[in-house]
Amino acid sequence: MVDGVLYHENPAFPDRWCVVVLSKLRALLLEEAHKGQFAGHLSDKKVYDCLRRHVWWRGMKNDVTASCRACRVCASRKGGRKTFRPPLTPIPIGGPRAAINHAMKLLRGCLHGQSDQVA
Repeated sequence: MVDGVLYHENPAFPDRWCVVVLSKLRALLLEEAHKGQFAGHLSDKKVYDCLRRHVWWRGMKNDVTASCRACRVCASRKGGRKTFRPPLTPIPIGGPRAAINHAMKLLRGCLHGQSDQVA
């Protein structure tokens, strides 16, 4: 404690001490870090990386993640995963008998070395 402010030694930055934030100020700090004028609705990882350089409290990472996931603006902008799936269309082959006949022609052509002549 220095001048009435409680500090925490930051293991990620050995030469830097972080201010320990009281529980009643955490929500305000999280809101400012995520939604503030200079924040721009950053992801939870970016908000956490920004905060952990200056402040600390027990369970901070979980609080940051929960706060960012509860943001309505981010949820409305984030779209779901969209994968392209081409429509399935059947390949006409003329019935099961035609497929067997075509396969037999190919096999006969391979066996007799006439694969160029088989259509």
